Amino acid sequence: MKKIMSLIVAISMICLSGCTTFLKQPENNLYDDTAAVNSLLIQLESDINQSEENKENTSSVFENESQNTNAEQSDKPNDSVDEDAQNIEIQNVKQAEIKTDDNQPLYYTHLTDEQKQIYRYMKTAADKMIEGYFSIGASSSEDERFSDIAISYRALLCDCPEMFWLSSSYVVSTDGSAIAFSYADEDIDYIMTPEQKNAAQGEIESIIDKIVSYANTLSNNFEKELFFHDWLCKSIKYVDSKKESDHTVYGAFIERSAVCEGYSRAMQILCRRVNIPCMVVYGSSFGNSHMWNIINPGDGWYHLDVTWDDDEKYNYIRHAYFNVNDSEFFKDHEIFEQVDPDENYFSGDEFNIYNYKCELDNYNYFVKTKLIFTSDYLTNAKMIKQAAKSGRNNLEVYYSGDDYVEFLNEINVALANSGSKVWLNDYSYLGSSLVVCW
Repeated sequence: MKKIMSLIVAISMICLSGCTTFLKQPENNLYDDTAAVNSLLIQLESDINQSEENKENTSSVFENESQNTNAEQSDKPNDSVDEDAQNIEIQNVKQAEIKTDDNQPLYYTHLTDEQKQIYRYMKTAADKMIEGYFSIGASSSEDERFSDIAISYRALLCDCPEMFWLSSSYVVSTDGSAIAFSYADEDIDYIMTPEQKNAAQGEIESIIDKIVSYANTLSNNFEKELFFHDWLCKSIKYVDSKKESDHTVYGAFIERSAVCEGYSRAMQILCRRVNIPCMVVYGSSFGNSHMWNIINPGDGWYHLDVTWDDDEKYNYIRHAYFNVNDSEFFKDHEIFEQVDPDENYFSGDEFNIYNYKCELDNYNYFVKTKLIFTSDYLTNAKMIKQAAKSGRNNLEVYYSGDDYVEFLNEINVALANSGSKVWLNDYSYLGSSLVVCW
């Protein structure tokens, strides 16, 4: 569950009126993408309105509650065994062709040969919306086979955000040689017709094409990623929901409501369209299950948590979790362990296929924009005066301490000693993101 960490605290009995406006306006970042985000939102309104008219044909397919492996749900196994499956006709499907490169990394590459085979059968069945049981060609022992299925399916779900019609549940035969995708407690059928799926895909692609078209006018991966991040924060309403669509790119782009899984899958699909490697990862924070992205904007992997940067309590776009390394990110996040080849897994277990090391800082938002408070109060005061001179009334910076009141009072002293009329009167923090306003 998303945890709103922002906190507004008065400093030295100073009037808060100067920050009221700040709390109601999205922050203008270094590249001033706010105007572009707002402009694109207006352009997309007709698409959104049209999708509302089509809801009877598309959105209704998501009325069932989410299954157990969605982030923010329980971790009970949901790969149920069907005792009657052996008496049902088992279909044979071809194995899908899987293509990957450095710009499109897949968890598929981290699977065993047996798991890759199962993954390929599953992908074909999902792509073609095969109904009923299909053979997965498994040859391992039964105990290993059930685990291989769980791992393969987790990899498929993580690799394919575009498969919004693919639920997180399946039914398996008693010997583990065949499975069927399941979307309700006792239903082993798809939750929509191929016609409904195609219509929904068309709506989603129309939105994505417009977003990516603008992103491709930007000069580098950092700016593109930043635009995607800010667009999602601006466009999506976080919901504490069990509705299936809130975990998908359909919820993010069409209904514009999502939980962390919807945010993360939407970011993944956007980044991949501009050849920025981006994955989703399972974990938790303060005891709540959570999902975020691992991304490589140019020189290595970073953590990216769009959900937590969407500070909806104050209608503010933050960058506290924009390209963060392990040591910084794990102060308030915990990542699930990657698959241990010596262990067996159920689909509802807490695990990742593979965990990338995130050890760099170069593409961190605050490093890239040079918006970092240091122990030099005069330098910090100069940064604030420059922002105020440009017409701003707030600034988001990196600050790793927790002595906010004392620290900002010292900056006010430095501002006063320099003859400045700027006076800090409020702040809000999230992780190591500190927003100050005057």
